[in-house]
Amino acid sequence: MLISQSEHAGESDQAVVYYSQTNNQPQQQQQQSVSDNTTTKLSWKTEIRAAKWFCVVLTVFALCWMPIHIMNSITLFTGRTNIPAVIVAVLLSHVNSAINPVLYAYSNAKFAAAFRRILHLPQRSTSPSSPDLRTVSASA
Repeated sequence: MLISQSEHAGESDQAVVYYSQTNNQPQQQQQQSVSDNTTTKLSWKTEIRAAKWFCVVLTVFALCWMPIHIMNSITLFTGRTNIPAVIVAVLLSHVNSAINPVLYAYSNAKFAAAFRRILHLPQRSTSPSSPDLRTVSASA
């Protein structure tokens, strides 16, 4: 089978065009997967940070409320009440309500700014060169 020069040149042009189109496609997919990986890593970092803060808030809650539940259980099962211990336990349960705004102020830059305005405290200036937990969590 004989193929003329012109037919052969036309086929090679088509092959080059096809090769260049298919060759560019993996690069575009690779760039997209790199950006997806970056987004996924940022997403995981945000998820981990949120989980850590949830653990902190939950631990503080448990430490503040557990004594009153223990005292209530002791009173229920033994019938004896230690008044000073109950007073301390009740005060601890109220301290939890006072600690929560401080925890949220530490973890969220917008909340911290509003909290400082309410308390008439000087506003913090954040430098762009050193992002801290508050600036990172506010942008996330």
